[in-house]
Amino acid sequence: MLTVQIDADVAVPEVEAIPILEVVPADFSQSTVSLLFERLCGTLGMGQDALLADSDVTNRETGEVIAHRMRVDVSGEAGHFSAANNSDLGALIETESGEYYLPEFCAEIRFVRYVEHPNFSEHPARRVSDESAVPGEAAGSLTVTPAEARNAVDALLDGTGLSVSDVYLTDDAQFGFTDGIVSDAQNYAYLMQCSRTAEGVSCRWRYGGTQAADESGRACGTWAYEYCSVVYGNDGVEFFEWRSPVEIGDIVVANTSLLPFDKIMDVFHSMIAAAGQMENADDTAKDEGLYEHGEIYIDKIVLTYQRINEAGCCSGGYLVPAWQFFGRELYDLDPGSDELIETGNVPPDAILTINAVDGSVIGRRQGY
Repeated sequence: MLTVQIDADVAVPEVEAIPILEVVPADFSQSTVSLLFERLCGTLGMGQDALLADSDVTNRETGEVIAHRMRVDVSGEAGHFSAANNSDLGALIETESGEYYLPEFCAEIRFVRYVEHPNFSEHPARRVSDESAVPGEAAGSLTVTPAEARNAVDALLDGTGLSVSDVYLTDDAQFGFTDGIVSDAQNYAYLMQCSRTAEGVSCRWRYGGTQAADESGRACGTWAYEYCSVVYGNDGVEFFEWRSPVEIGDIVVANTSLLPFDKIMDVFHSMIAAAGQMENADDTAKDEGLYEHGEIYIDKIVLTYQRINEAGCCSGGYLVPAWQFFGRELYDLDPGSDELIETGNVPPDAILTINAVDGSVIGRRQGY
């Protein structure tokens, strides 16, 4: 049995109209790379220019050069900065064994500050509802408020086209997922999910991307979703990642007609029971009946842009208005136990995404 509870704020952009827009993959400009390098590393003594330079990409099996990328890699005692562009997005290589190796060609900028803290990646992030004060559980650790952290990250991103869309609290509790070490939280930080705004509407989508296939069903290309995440603590930015930037093109439909919200909620109630399987479960999990028993809590509903593309296409797509349902999912993933296990990425993905124009559920792995 699956139970669903909704106690959610509903956020709608303050715009007169929401057009449908063209969107294509893009590379980082040298000016953007230099800007972020200076802001992230300028005070850390990493006094080196972050200049993009041509770099070969080789086939892992044969060593053959299969593509070229523009990249930069700067390390110092205080941290590490890297940037790379996807000059050959979705290249496909046939190996000697007959299998197909699909390299990742994703434009990405990353920064890691070298600190003694364990990473903040294992603990599910909790959405911050009051940004005026440090959350109670982190009061002995954090001295910066969520609002101050948001303002600092927005200043970091000024001029990039991105801004903070959501603030989460995370910590360094360890659950033994990677190294077997289990420990309670000692340090806290804010996890900022950042997004692009187009025509006054936030562009929101999951970490990951869409994969195209040819007529035989064989993978033939990938297009990662634009994603920007920042971990901010008492010492400032501890981690920064921005991947797969996009370029927004022409208006396809100037003023879309949206379905009434009650129609969207009808779709939600009819489809939410299948959401866990659609977005989380593989075929084995479905056969074993996993994701059929659990609890879903919806705490935020947002009208945003969602990137969609045609089946089999990774070279471009469209931004369409969509309703994103955020919250927490807990499922009985062990048939021999009554314990419910929380699933999802950090920060959380939307549990369900519904096209605001036609009411269809958007499969975010498929991109349509």
